[in-house]
Amino acid sequence: MEDIQSLSLIEERVLPATNINATIMYSRINATEWILENKADLVVVIPSGFYYNLTSSLSAVAFIYYDPFSMKSEMATAQLKLAFDQLAKEEIEKRLKAVNLTPEFARPIEILGREVSKVEATPASVIGAMILPMMVGVLAVTGAGTFALDMIAGERERKTIEALLTAPITKLKLLMGKYVAMLLLSVLSGISMLISFIFASFLMVSYAIAPSIPSTIPMQETLNASFSLMPSGLNPIAFFLSLAFAIVLAGLTGDGLIVVGASFAKSFKEAQQYTGVVTAGFIIPLISVVYLPPRLFWPFRMLPITSISLLVRDIMVNPGDKAAIITSSIASVLYLVFFLLLSAKLFGREAVVFD
Repeated sequence: MEDIQSLSLIEERVLPATNINATIMYSRINATEWILENKADLVVVIPSGFYYNLTSSLSAVAFIYYDPFSMKSEMATAQLKLAFDQLAKEEIEKRLKAVNLTPEFARPIEILGREVSKVEATPASVIGAMILPMMVGVLAVTGAGTFALDMIAGERERKTIEALLTAPITKLKLLMGKYVAMLLLSVLSGISMLISFIFASFLMVSYAIAPSIPSTIPMQETLNASFSLMPSGLNPIAFFLSLAFAIVLAGLTGDGLIVVGASFAKSFKEAQQYTGVVTAGFIIPLISVVYLPPRLFWPFRMLPITSISLLVRDIMVNPGDKAAIITSSIASVLYLVFFLLLSAKLFGREAVVFD
């Protein structure tokens, strides 16, 4: 009878406080097997005597089995713990009242968090502000990287670049044509990346974050918290235009960097080695942006590729800081011009091309 009372207590006072679809099992099951065989995302085991201990001023224990590598399982666990904490809080208040003590007696210190940000944060926008800037930066060195190597070092290896250089067009026009082709691939890669990111964010907030939001939050607030993929208050048109500018900037900068490295290589494989070493030097500070405190952003705005990543972050998280946005933009454009001019000079040097 105690087990039925325990399960009834969970069904009536814990589950209604969550958005978790749950099934009450009155028979014993192997919780570990259920998790490992993906029969359930989470299993709560209520030992015999849970209800008795809770109502007898003793400590009641419940076991939550979950998969630490499943975000949905982790989120559901967090939500269940909140519900159990609320049940424990109510029981503490009841026990304190029985001995004429106030809840504050058992809670001498209370910590209250206050969010401080220049834009309203939602679960999806927080994820976006962490991942999207880094993805745009990575796009710079991966978007059309293989294509760029093949158009310079690959053609030299196949002995076709000589014929191109003797064509009745200037070397600058020839290089511009190659850049247009590389930019097209970079933009397509950027669009694909953006669509994938939006789709992944939608799945994450729909099936992981949204189910873990307490049912006490009004539905409209839940929808806003779940499906807003960018910080509240941003102009969608301005945001996507800025993002498009950053993608084009990243694509051209990365292509220019790769062309510079490939200009010194005699073969495609050799060009891969050169550019691999160079791009690694830009990827390391780019990845560190996610973990840097904001006070260290300024020196990183002066680095190639990383400046573009920080530009995207500034647009999303700090749109009111015009100085930061302008600094990142100017640094990014200057690096783009530098790499384009350097690649044009190297492309036109016969000593480099025919070495």
